Amino acid sequence: MVLDTGATLVSLTASFAQKAKVQIDQASVLRIHTANGMSDGKQGRAATIQLRSLSAKDVPIVVQTDDKATYGDGVDGLLGMSFLSHFKVSIDTQAIRISSQKTK
Repeated sequence: MVLDTGATLVSLTASFAQKAKVQIDQASVLRIHTANGMSDGKQGRAATIQLRSLSAKDVPIVVQTDDKATYGDGVDGLLGMSFLSHFKVSIDTQAIRISSQKTK
């Protein structure tokens, strides 16, 4: 997965979404803007997405057919803001840090 703070939703290839058993609304059509131009996808939800010790539940996703999802060799998708917004994300010239948000 590639961290993408510019992506509204977590985006997955269809083959990875099938392996991960995410819920996909097959009747949906979602038109999305990507770095490679406009594309179509299907809306879905991941029951849980976990990144090491951090997890988020019921995360909205978009699923693209494998031939349209050009994330790069060996990349199954993008971790967009529908996941990242659950956490504190800091980016500087040295590192990217994702941590739990502190509750008041």
